[in-house]
Amino acid sequence: MSPSVLERLDFEVGDRQGFGAYHDLYASGSTVSRVAGPFSASIAGFRLPGLLLFDRQITGASHRRDAARVRTDGFDHFVLQILRSGRMGAGVPGDEKWMGAGDAVLFDTTLPQATVVERADYITLSLAREQLAVLLPEARSLHGTILPRAAVGLLGDFAHSLIRHSTRLGPEVTLRSGAFVAEMLAGAVAAVTGPRDAQEDALALQLFRARSFIEAHLHDPTLDAGRIAIALGLSRSTLYRAFAPLDGVARQITIHRLKTLRAALRSDRETRSIAALCYAVGFSSESQGNRAFRAAFGVAPGQFRREARAAAALNASRSLAARLARWPSEVSR
Repeated sequence: MSPSVLERLDFEVGDRQGFGAYHDLYASGSTVSRVAGPFSASIAGFRLPGLLLFDRQITGASHRRDAARVRTDGFDHFVLQILRSGRMGAGVPGDEKWMGAGDAVLFDTTLPQATVVERADYITLSLAREQLAVLLPEARSLHGTILPRAAVGLLGDFAHSLIRHSTRLGPEVTLRSGAFVAEMLAGAVAAVTGPRDAQEDALALQLFRARSFIEAHLHDPTLDAGRIAIALGLSRSTLYRAFAPLDGVARQITIHRLKTLRAALRSDRETRSIAALCYAVGFSSESQGNRAFRAAFGVAPGQFRREARAAAALNASRSLAARLARWPSEVSR
């Protein structure tokens, strides 16, 4: 394995070994069920900086993420599944569509999703939200969209090459792989929907600058659209247009605070109280942080911390499942 590939995992199981091992492997991220017929699974996973890459050959399984799981598991990134061959359906639960060879489907992990595999050879890429949002601010609205082979062929070839050359990848390639994927995906969407104009590109740049400012000043409870606009030299109307695909400036500030709080609660190295953590991420009081967290994730921060740490302790005895369970946090921060 190349030293630039941060980590690799391999998993293979068939009917004789039982479906249970595969079910347990993915228990942290989705509800896995069998579909009619035989079952088998062969997976090679690669963790690169800012990008997760999986080479999968699956027969007879479905993966579902319902609203309850989405609220509680902490995933916050984009997933692209590219079908190389076989029969696979994907989309919003209840509205899955069969894909053709070479097609791809884009998922936002903060929304429910489903993939049904009768027998398929496919690649999965998990990409940090921040990498794609700059180039494709409307990515969330494309959740469940199937992109045709004609649009994503180059991206599929690049993903396959990353897998094929994984033992020989240099540091420059691995460090830029996530950015390459984001750029090619944005290009694939443009091939389907049409290119963005100069004004849209300018708004994307302002969005990136504003999100960076939010991250740097998250601890400040007075952070709002007015402060951001003044700091970046923008009008409020420009700032509001840039954040329109993301449900507005105030909503994004809250989301960043909640994501940071959730990451701290999941860490066994974090010893601060709930109150201290709420203040540290910019909530004006513990009660405000508690209300926002419960509204977003369906549980109170204290309960989330207990459950997350109990799950981590349980996974510690399952080395492969524990490693895989940690990987999404690399792209969901």
